[in-house]
Amino acid sequence: MTTTTTTTTTTTTTTTTTTTTTTYYYYFYYYYYDYYYTTTTLLLLLLLLLLLILLLLLLLLLLLLLLLLLLLLLLLLLLLLLLLLLLLLLLLLLLLLLLLLLLLLLLLLLLLLLLLLLLLLLLLQLLLLLLLLLLLLLLLLLRLLLLPLLLLLQLLLLLLLLLLLLLLLLVLLLLLLLLLLNLYYY
Repeated sequence: MTTTTTTTTTTTTTTTTTTTTTTYYYYFYYYYYDYYYTTTTLLLLLLLLLLLILLLLLLLLLLLLLLLLLLLLLLLLLLLLLLLLLLLLLLLLLLLLLLLLLLLLLLLLLLLLLLLLLLLLLLLQLLLLLLLLLLLLLLLLLRLLLLPLLLLLQLLLLLLLLLLLLLLLLVLLLLLLLLLLNLYYY
């Protein structure tokens, strides 16, 4: 009787050991599989995240490069506009200088023309004075013959001479003024 009980106990112990080993093996297998699966998925997710971060960084770099290129283009356009404005200002200054030079030349020509006209007037007045002097001499010669009439004519001629002298003085004054103006402009 006692021997059978021992055999039953041994059988029960053997069954319990087999069930515990199988359950341990199953647990180990599932745990390892779960661990492997979770680690691989986590690694894949990390890789995906890294790839996304790299792509975002590349996109940011490209955007920065595009912005820099746009800024450089804007700076170049501004420089070109400034150069064009400077050229236009220089051209306007040159045109103004040319106009001023032309005006000065015209003024000088007008002054020279006035000088020539005054000189011609002087020559004409000198000729008239010579003619009057000749007439006076003739009248002086004729006075011996015709005294009463010649006195009146002589007075008239003297008056004419005085007028001509006054005109000559005026012309000389104008000439002096023009010469002073020329000296002042030069």
